[in-house]
Amino acid sequence: MGFLGNSVFTFAPVLLAQTTLLSAVIMSHIWHEGAVLPDFKLEMVAIVAFLLILVLLPQTFFTAQLARARRAGSREYGALGSRYVEIFRQRWLAGATPENEPLVGSSDIQSLADLANSFEVVRDMEALPFDKSTVLRLAIVIVLPLLPLTLTMIPLDQMIDRAIKLLI
Repeated sequence: MGFLGNSVFTFAPVLLAQTTLLSAVIMSHIWHEGAVLPDFKLEMVAIVAFLLILVLLPQTFFTAQLARARRAGSREYGALGSRYVEIFRQRWLAGATPENEPLVGSSDIQSLADLANSFEVVRDMEALPFDKSTVLRLAIVIVLPLLPLTLTMIPLDQMIDRAIKLLI
């Protein structure tokens, strides 16, 4: 279900349009009414939060199913792993190995590694189909049209000077 996390980016054009409209409205107030950018801090935070929730909330519909699948997978792979490790231990560590079968080249070790990898995939399953990086990237897409408004507070030449000082 991990592919669902990236499906939120199909809404990027709509989100960009919404925050571009917000940016234009704020700029209109700044230009025509003499307002300052910090006056709109609450509106900007509220719109960004609302748009994030609007896009991510439907994804939480799968939370119960994913949590149930993770618990069932952990239980099933845990039981299978326990049985396999016990058989492996008896065969290779307790001395029940047939004399004509060498350890090198045995498929038992590769099977044990494959089982461990499968168990790790189940263990790493998340209850939400998106992660923090998805939320952060989506927030950046939403905030992007609001960034030019900072030019109303800090002149471009000062921004460039600060950026150069940070890089050096």
